[in-house]
Amino acid sequence: MRKWIALAVIASCQSSHAPPPAPTPAAKPIDAAVPSVDHAYVVDQSGLVEVSPTTAQVIVPGDVSWCNADARANVVWYETVDGLFAFDLQTRASLPIIKGSLEEVAPIIDWGNEQLGGENKLELRVGIAINMGSASLATELGCEGDAAVYCFEDDGKTPTKELAAQQKLAKHLALVDPAAIARLAARGKARSLWTPPPVPPKPPKPPKIDKARCTEDPDACGTLLAIPGSSLWLVTTANSRGDYFHETRELYDPASNELVKATSSGIVRSKSPAPDDELTTDYAGMRVSPAGLSFDGFVFDPHRVMYAPKDVGKTCGWSSGGWRIKWGGE
Repeated sequence: MRKWIALAVIASCQSSHAPPPAPTPAAKPIDAAVPSVDHAYVVDQSGLVEVSPTTAQVIVPGDVSWCNADARANVVWYETVDGLFAFDLQTRASLPIIKGSLEEVAPIIDWGNEQLGGENKLELRVGIAINMGSASLATELGCEGDAAVYCFEDDGKTPTKELAAQQKLAKHLALVDPAAIARLAARGKARSLWTPPPVPPKPPKPPKIDKARCTEDPDACGTLLAIPGSSLWLVTTANSRGDYFHETRELYDPASNELVKATSSGIVRSKSPAPDDELTTDYAGMRVSPAGLSFDGFVFDPHRVMYAPKDVGKTCGWSSGGWRIKWGGE
């Protein structure tokens, strides 16, 4: 954010024909114009950060616990201890949506045929869904599959005390201004959250992955998944079953036959999969656009890291929508 400093013009012993003082320039808001290039939005200890290929700026300082970029409403939804807000990418101002702490209740932006948040029903416990069509709130329950054991008592029906408390909290939440939701819904009525996907490319030759790393499904090791808009692919390098089915997927560059990872030190490349004792992921939820990839607060492409989060980060998405890597079973 640029700050303009007006210079005071001091007139002393001047004639009546002296020119008048120059007008004081108006304060300039954060990037007053709507971003002209695709921007990524991430959260870290700085707050909500807007990232372009060459710059990064904090647009909402402070502790932000959840976020999602919405290409239909042209906002970035975000949550703090004070409630749920929407940072309007047109007006560059935050709108209060739900006041008060949501605690363990997960926000969901429900466009009817599309949604943001709560996509992974295995991880979702209780969600509060904003129905954009009716500008109203509804409570949603996840706890599907293996997660049910953490949500219900031994009879499989009675909610645990924690789940019941979350459901009670969700029922008492309310929209600050339903008319504001209606305006955002009208803005996004003819749009989509996502960019139309390109024609999938022909799969390259997969890397050689030891099938012994996939103890639950050996045949899955080495399988490839195209990443829309990127030259990188996802390759399965391990799977197992504990409380849940766990799958490790890594980023693969077929041009160099290397596995790629974004780190705070830059892009790291390797010919070998990550060690079993190293924290790995399946990249579910990664947001991608032609401008780059974003995951866990990192914004990067195959060759460079454009933004590394301060401490732990979260990815909100891209202003254009782009694409999202889905969760298993979604």
